[in-house]
Amino acid sequence: MALRLGRVLGLGRTLGRRHCCSKHPLPPDFVEALKAVVGGPNVSTAMTVREQHGHDESMHTCAPPDAVVWPQAVEQVQELAALCYRCRVPMVPLAPALASRAASMPVQGGVCFDLSRMDAITELSLEDFSVVVEPGVTHKPGWRLGVPGQGLGAWGCCGSPPGPIQGLPVPAEEIARLNGGSGLAWAEEPEERGRLWAMRHRAWYAALALRPGCQGYSTDICVPISRLTDVVVETQRDLQGSGLTGPMVGHVGDGNFHCLLVFDPQDPAEAQRVHAFAQRLGRRALAAGGTCTGEHGVGLGKRALLLEELGQEGLDTLRCIKAALDPHNLMNPGKVL
Repeated sequence: MALRLGRVLGLGRTLGRRHCCSKHPLPPDFVEALKAVVGGPNVSTAMTVREQHGHDESMHTCAPPDAVVWPQAVEQVQELAALCYRCRVPMVPLAPALASRAASMPVQGGVCFDLSRMDAITELSLEDFSVVVEPGVTHKPGWRLGVPGQGLGAWGCCGSPPGPIQGLPVPAEEIARLNGGSGLAWAEEPEERGRLWAMRHRAWYAALALRPGCQGYSTDICVPISRLTDVVVETQRDLQGSGLTGPMVGHVGDGNFHCLLVFDPQDPAEAQRVHAFAQRLGRRALAAGGTCTGEHGVGLGKRALLLEELGQEGLDTLRCIKAALDPHNLMNPGKVL
């Protein structure tokens, strides 16, 4: 089923469940070397743990890493990276934020660096309104809203939380209004932003409530503010004509909005419509002078659109930069480029 869905979406083998090892098995004693850096309790090769770290909110099939490590200091990350480099083992970082473009899925196996235990605030300046944090730090308002811990990166990109929002009931009339509708807003005050953030995820779960047993797929674009109204209207008409379920939400202050699409993963035809809609949305943004993604990244799902946006010369330039920094292509391989 996964391979068939991959062919439907034109993603080759990226959706197919590969063997639960990388193309080359981990070197002998490699796992023991990982444990020597971070300690035995902070390394796991258990299948349940690997599968947990092998998927995100996208429609792409789980691609588990060969091992998961939980570093707790920058120095440990450096040692782990040096070990992976010496042994030519792929490495993929994962912070407590959720992606919808398979950006953190270890599609070539290797080691997943789970950074959730690096949660220190290393520098805080109230005068400059700036803070330096480790990647595992979560945003306190997320806890007040009852949302499972979201990393600051997730707060910035508003990735969907991993569980239902408690204490935020969604009335039936709101579900009906959100189905195929749109909700665009922008606020300056932190409390207002928090309220809008909560409403956004209520919209997400309202859409899912319409289709029990289905999964969601969030796609986004960013366009010049002067073109935002036209693009939103066109997208809303497209959404209604596509027969897909999903509200539109966004933060119009930066011209970025999202379509939260719900589909049955067992229905290849519906998955095809979701993928086609996402591609049309990206091309609509490019035609308006915008970008195919505003927040959720390229990952696996928008590589073709990135080529259309930057052109072959632009992609070749990016590849040269990556090759200079990562000559053995070990850092999150198989994504974007």
